[in-house]
Amino acid sequence: MLHGCKQDAQIFAEGTRMNQLAERHDFIVLYPEQSRTANTYGCWNWFQPAVLKGAGEAAAIVRIMRSVAKAYPVDTTRVYVAGMSAGGAMASVLANRHGALFAACAIHSGLKYGAAASP
Repeated sequence: MLHGCKQDAQIFAEGTRMNQLAERHDFIVLYPEQSRTANTYGCWNWFQPAVLKGAGEAAAIVRIMRSVAKAYPVDTTRVYVAGMSAGGAMASVLANRHGALFAACAIHSGLKYGAAASP
């Protein structure tokens, strides 16, 4: 679950109520959080050339996901990525550049992959 600009993981978790669904249906939710030093507004930098190639922040999210999958009983055939706004744009990057890792991708109010090269 990838938050949008001016959000953090906690605000996104509260707004989506995914934790309650996870408890009810027994699944794990991962909320990577963008560093304010990487982007003043907390936006994912989905538009950077390295990220559009699957490196940088996109690769960091994949590393976090793989780490969680090793530490917990995760069915790796049922891993999904979703995001809103800048998080949706980053979800699109992940689906396009690391698509074999995800069963599906959901984008809310985000851009499709390659639609822009700047904020």
